[in-house]
Amino acid sequence: MVDQKQKKDCCGCGACVQACPFQAILMKEDEKGFLFPEIDYERCKKCGICDRVCGFVEDSQLLSDGEPVIYGVINRDEDARKNSTSGGLFTAISDYILAQNGVVYGAAYQPDLSVATKRAVTPAERDECRGSKYVQCDTNDTYTQVKRDLTEGRLVFYTGTPCQIIGLRSYLQKEYENLITAELVCHGVPNNRMWHEFLHLAENAVGIRVIDACFRDKSKTGWHHPKTKLVYQDGKEHPFFGEQAFFQLFSTNMCLRDSCLYCKFLSYHRPADLTMADYWGIERFKKDFDDNKGTSMLLVNTEKGAQVFDRVKDQLRYFQSDKEHCYQGRLQGRSTIDPRTEQFWEEYQAKGMKYVLIKYTEFSRTRTFVRKAIRKIKRDVLRRG
Repeated sequence: MVDQKQKKDCCGCGACVQACPFQAILMKEDEKGFLFPEIDYERCKKCGICDRVCGFVEDSQLLSDGEPVIYGVINRDEDARKNSTSGGLFTAISDYILAQNGVVYGAAYQPDLSVATKRAVTPAERDECRGSKYVQCDTNDTYTQVKRDLTEGRLVFYTGTPCQIIGLRSYLQKEYENLITAELVCHGVPNNRMWHEFLHLAENAVGIRVIDACFRDKSKTGWHHPKTKLVYQDGKEHPFFGEQAFFQLFSTNMCLRDSCLYCKFLSYHRPADLTMADYWGIERFKKDFDDNKGTSMLLVNTEKGAQVFDRVKDQLRYFQSDKEHCYQGRLQGRSTIDPRTEQFWEEYQAKGMKYVLIKYTEFSRTRTFVRKAIRKIKRDVLRRG
C-alpha cells in the first residue's frame, strides 16, 4: 500500500489521494513537515488503485525514449520576459493555449503564500503561475479537474515538477491528444511548513505581514545574480538581513524532500512533452544571445511537444543547442546529498528554523557584518570629531 512505502519512494504528488474511489487516503504532514499519504483502513477496500496510479517508480514506461531537441529561447515580448524567472517561455506557450479556449495549470501562491497548483483560464490567472517557487506545490484536486477538462474536449497545458507530471499521467491511465505537459528541471523541494517559519521570522523582524515573494527577482541585479524579494502589506520592500537565507538553505540540498535526494528522473528521458529550465552558461558560448535579462532552455521530448513549439516559435527568439552546452546537472544524473543532511534535520526538529538558518546560511552573518560596519563608521566619526 502507498502509505507503507519508504519515504524516498513517495514524491507527494497526490495521485493516490485523487484516484481513491472511497476517499480513504489523506495527505498528512510528517515530523519534518512533508506531506505523505495516510490510509483510513476502515474506508479502504484494498482495491489496489492507489498502487496502480503511483508513477514514482524506477524504469517508468511513461518516460520518453528518444533524444530531446534542445533550444535556447527568449520571448520577444519584453514585458513577459521581465515578469518571468528566465526567458518567458511558459508565457508564450500558455498564451497559445488560452487563445484556443484552453486551460493552463501551474504553481501559484495561495493567500497565505503556500504554493499550490492553480487552474487558469485567463491571462491574469495565468500570470499568477509565472516565476519559480522553491517550495513543494500541492496539486490538491487538479488531476481530477484535468480529467474533467480533457473529457469535455478542452485543450489542457499542465506544468509542474517531473514527479507531478508523471503522477498526472499515471492518474489518467490513458493518453489524451488534448493534453500537453511541461515539466521544470527541478532541484528538489523544501516544504511549506519551513517556508512559513521563514516568513514568520521576516515578519517579526520588520513588524509587517509579508504578502508576496519572488525567489529570483532580477529587476536590480539581473538574471545572472537574482535576489529573493519579499513584499510587505504596506506595499513596500523592507531591509531584512536574512532575506536570502531560505534560498541559500534550499541550495544546500539539506532541506529537500527525501524523494528529491533520490530522484528517479535524472536523465534526458523525460516524463513530459516539453522540459523548461534556465539556460545556464549562455554567456560562455553565445554571448550575442545573453543580455542578462533571462534565457530559457527548452527540451522538446515528444512529437506533440514539437507541434506546440512549431505553433509558438514565431513569438520567440531561439537557437538550437545540444547536450554539450546544457549546464543542468539534474538532467545529467547529478544528485548531490549533503553529508550534513541527517544532522540538519535533527537540529531543525530539536532547535527550530532560526537555529538552522543561523548555522547553515548567512542569516546572522550578514547582520553581524552590518552591525560591525556601522560601529566602525561611528568610531571613525567620533575620532574625527
